[in-house]
Order: sequence, then C-alpha cells, then structure tokens
Amino acid sequence: MKKVTIISNPQNEAIILDHIGQLGLIQLTECDDIEFTELRRVEKPIDYTRLSQQVHTQYTTVRDHLTFDIDLVKPSITALQRFSSNPRIAVMSYVEQLQDMLIQINAHQENTVDGPVIHQKMRELSTDAQQVIESNEKQITALRAQINFYTHLEPAERDRCSAIGEVNNDSLTKIIEYLKAYPDISFKTVTVSQQKTQLFVFSTTRSNWIEALFLVFNVINTSEILTQIDTNLPFDSQRLRRTIDQYSKHIKELEEHSLQIRENLKRNQIQLKETNKDQMSAALTEQQKQVVSEIAYLDAFLHILSRNNIPRLRTDVLLILQGWIHNENIPSLIDDVHELEIEIDDHIFMKFEDPRLDDVNIPTPSTKIIPSLLQPAWTLTRLRGWPSAFEINPHHLNIIIFSFQFALMFGDVGQGAILLILGFGLTTKFNRGIMSKLGTMFIPMGIGTIIMGFLYGEIFLMENLIPPLLFRPLENIGMMMKLALGIAVFEMSLGLVISILNHIRQGNVIEALGERGLGAILFLIGLFFSGLRFLEIGNIFETFSYWGFMIMVSGLLLATVTPILEALVHKRIGMETLSEAIGALLMTFVESLSNFFSFLRIAAFVLAHASLALAAHSLSGILGPGGLVITNLIAMTFELMSTAVQSLRLLYYEFMGKFFQGKGSAFNPFVFTDPRLISH
Repeated sequence: MKKVTIISNPQNEAIILDHIGQLGLIQLTECDDIEFTELRRVEKPIDYTRLSQQVHTQYTTVRDHLTFDIDLVKPSITALQRFSSNPRIAVMSYVEQLQDMLIQINAHQENTVDGPVIHQKMRELSTDAQQVIESNEKQITALRAQINFYTHLEPAERDRCSAIGEVNNDSLTKIIEYLKAYPDISFKTVTVSQQKTQLFVFSTTRSNWIEALFLVFNVINTSEILTQIDTNLPFDSQRLRRTIDQYSKHIKELEEHSLQIRENLKRNQIQLKETNKDQMSAALTEQQKQVVSEIAYLDAFLHILSRNNIPRLRTDVLLILQGWIHNENIPSLIDDVHELEIEIDDHIFMKFEDPRLDDVNIPTPSTKIIPSLLQPAWTLTRLRGWPSAFEINPHHLNIIIFSFQFALMFGDVGQGAILLILGFGLTTKFNRGIMSKLGTMFIPMGIGTIIMGFLYGEIFLMENLIPPLLFRPLENIGMMMKLALGIAVFEMSLGLVISILNHIRQGNVIEALGERGLGAILFLIGLFFSGLRFLEIGNIFETFSYWGFMIMVSGLLLATVTPILEALVHKRIGMETLSEAIGALLMTFVESLSNFFSFLRIAAFVLAHASLALAAHSLSGILGPGGLVITNLIAMTFELMSTAVQSLRLLYYEFMGKFFQGKGSAFNPFVFTDPRLISH
C-alpha cells in the first residue's frame, strides 16, 4: 500500500471527487500529517448536509409539479468549478431559480390541468357518460325482472305480484324481516349475482307501504313492468323462449355499450392529460429545462457528499485529499488524473509515499488466494483478525497448517476421499455463504487426510487392506508423541520467525530477540532436544549438561535481557525495566512450555482415531458390515468436528498467537456513484 496525497485548487473539488470516486481506487482518510497542522487552523469546512437539504426541498417541490420526466444532465466543467468555488452561493442561486420556476408553473396550471377550465371539461365528460350508463343499467334491471317473472313465478304468483325490485344483498335480510311482520304479504327471491337479488312481493292492500320500503333500502323499483306483462306468454313455450332470448341479447348489448362508454371516458381523460403535458413542457423554456436537469444532478451530487462524510482538508486556496492506494493501481491513477488535468486545464499535484511507522489505520486489501478455488478459505485468517500493514499475512500458511494438523489426527484414505468429493460438490453448488467456505476447506483437508491415511495404512477404519508407509499409531505410541512434539517445535518456531520479521518491519529489532522472537525459538529447540535426551538416558542431572539444555537456558536469558537492552537504547532504565525482564522470563518459560505440550493433543486424537478403527473391527465381527458403517458415521460426524476444533485451536493460539495481531482494517475504497444512476 502507498499513501497518496492529492492537492489542487478548491474549485476542482466536485470534479476530483467525482472522478476518483468513480475510479474506486483510493480509500480516503483524514489529512493528519504534521505538515497539514497549520492548515487545519484556517480550514473552511462546508456543511454539505444542510446544503443538500436546502436544494432537495425546493427541487422536489418543483419536480412534483411537473408532468414530464427530468433527465439528469451533468453540468459543464465550468459550472462544476463555479459550484465548488463557493457551494453556499451556488446553492442559493439554484434555490432562487427553482422558486421562480415554481411561480411560473403555478401560474400556468391555473388554466390547465389543475385549473377550472380542465376541471369543467372533466366534469362534463363524466356527467354525460354517467347518465347514459345509469339509463342502460335501468333497462337491464327491467329486462332481468321480466325474464325472472316469466321463468321463476308460478301462475298464481304472477296474478298476485304487486311489486318487483332489485336489492343489494347487504339489505336483503332487513327487508325480509319487515315483510315477514305482515301476514297478508308474501315474497319470493331470485339471485341475480353475488351482490344483488330480485325481490317479488305479493300483496293486494299495501302497495304504497311496499313502495316506501323500497325507497328506504335503496331498492331499484321495476314494478312498472307489471303493466307490460303478457299474461298469455308463459303458456306459449316457443314464443316465451324467443322473447327471453331477445331480452338476453338486449341485456348483453346494453352491458357492452356501458363498457365502451367507460373506456371512452378514460381515454378522453388521458388525452386531456397528455395534451397538458405538452402545454406544461412549453411553459418552460429550453434553457430552464437545462437548468432544472443540472440542478437534479447537483441535488443527487450533494446527497452523496452529505451521506459519505468524505474526509478532506479545504482552505480558501487549497484542497487536500489523502488516502491509501494499492501499488498495482498507481499507474492507472496517474494516467486518469493526467487526462483530467487536460480536461479542466489545471494542475493536480500527487505524491505517493511508503507507510510510516506512526501512520495509523493503514488498510490492507483482501488477499487473493491461489488457486482461486480456495478463495473462501481466506475466512480462516479473517476470523482471527485482519492483517495490518506491517505484519505478514499468513493466509496460505494457515490453510496448509490447519489442513496438515487435521490430517495428522484424522488420517484415513476412504474418509479423506469423502471429504474431497464433498468439498468439490459444495464449492460447485454454492458460490457464497457458510456452505461455500466449508466446501473450500474440505478440499485441502481431504487431500491431507488421504495422504496420512496411506502413511497410517487405513481405509474406512480398516487397517488390513493396505500396508502403512510410515507406521501404525497404536503400535508406535512413543514415536507418535515425539512426532507431535517435533511438529510443535516446528510450527511455533515458524510463527516466531514470522514474528521476528514483523518486528524488523516495524523497526523493533531488539524486540525480535525476546519472548516473541529468537529467545523463545532457542528455548523451544533446547526444550525438545533436552526432553529427547532425558528419555534416552533417564538421568535428569546429566541432562543439565547437555547442549540442548544450554540452548534452552540461553533462550530464557536472551528473553530476559531483551527488555533491559530496549530500556538502555531508549534511556529509560529503572525498576520498571527489572519487572519487565522478570515478566519476559516467566512468559517465555510458562507460555512456551504450555504451548509445547498442548501439541500432545495431536497424538491423543491420532490414537483415539486408531482406537475407533479397533472398535470398527470388533463391531464388524458382531454386526457385520453394519458395525463398520456405524463407526464410520461416528468418525465422519462427532470425531470430524472435534478434530477440526482442535486443529483450529492449535492454529489460532499456538501458531498465530506468536506473531499475529489482527488489528488491521479492510481496504474500503471511496466509490462515488454516478448521480445519474441514483433513483430519486
């Protein structure tokens, strides 16, 4: 990563932010260098949030009154420079222009769509159409009543029928209650639709009361058809059928006529509105349309500036932007800025620097893992923290060590093959999410498990199918424990070597000698070989004179002396230095010792897996193939999970704990969305 500083004229602020934001190559940070301290005192910060609110309020008011769409148009370079030179004055000018447009639009609307003339035209169209539709509905109701009269009433009922009406079903129950209250009144109902029912009332004395009842409950009264009834028609079946067919055809024609009238009404209303769009568009001059389109762009632009809280340093004469850029993107940035200089006819100064030790929050980009198939395995490192700029990123090592440790404890050719197949299957099916990450990790875990399976001579917990290329764990328990402790020394020493390199990169050369460096490495190597010597001779006192023990003691002494050397270099030696030296001695001894023996869990889980193979052999003798299936299911579930957890613990604490701080931050480049793409 490189620190980039961009300096230009303040009038170019909007142009530069728009340009580098759309490139998306720089993570902007606060300008906190010492050389900018004096400039901070004369800084002229701009409240873009307030300016955005002022423009947006007035712009949306104008926009809501327009009946045509506004296309966002990027202002010219000159207009953007004028805006950046003094955003407050520019915003006041835009607000005034919008207010003038609103006055003009309101004056125009008094005689157009929102005015009395257009409203009157709308009312006239609606009234005429409604009158025709109501007339058609009345005729349809009368025709339906005649059809039901002939087809649903008995001869005696036709003679006694005194009133006919069409009632809404919501009111039908109440009307029936009233009618039932009078013994001399009877009635009959015929369902017309889900909403309406035809009601026939039979009475000779209460016709006025029934008519009043119809009025109260908004019943469509079609009793006038009783004067047009042909009493002989029901007795002539052929003529009755022709009459009903004629009535049904007429009803269909009336319904189609009403539907056509409604469609014509809707079409005429749309035409009126479309006509007004042209009138409204003509009310604004082309120059005003251009202005409102540019203001729409700047409204979105101000919204982005206010939302992102972009760090920058601005004075009356200087604009300073500072941030971080990946080394490989520097040539692209230089070329783009050079083109921008030609476009704006102004100079933009850029400076690139290496990170300094006093720089804080230096971002680091996401790691690209090769092969790309294993990219989701980057999560294995990220769960422990994000690598900082001055520490080595152990992403590839983490995948190798985690998979190697897992394979040591879970070595089996058949089970490794299942993991490998499962890994490829999950990575093929899932592109993201936890299943994708699991599938990615299963691939190296499966490969390692297959290799260790051949070394142990084991396939699906069966040890009699292939000979071991190394040894069988249960037959060589001592060798297995020595191997686990040897791996402990190698992994922790590798972690401490990385720690030494990190200290050197950070300028802390003396600390590279102490408890997180050479001293701890010497202690671990001496401890391992001293332990082997003791197991060989069985005499603790003779072990004290062994060269391995001397190396172990020298490592402890080096870790103890390191805080004293550092205090001498920085000229701050005192009682605190003595306590730091004792603390370094204890930490090196206790922590290294506990981490060293923690690796014995590898041997323990290898032996547990081998014991499960013995159980599989015994169960297969009792249950047949079912016993082998049961033990392999246990291995592929409970044992797999516990082994993965133990491998993860050794990776995070015993290995990465030696060097990895994980206090870095992800690279998050400043991205400026083109305002023309923002939805209002």
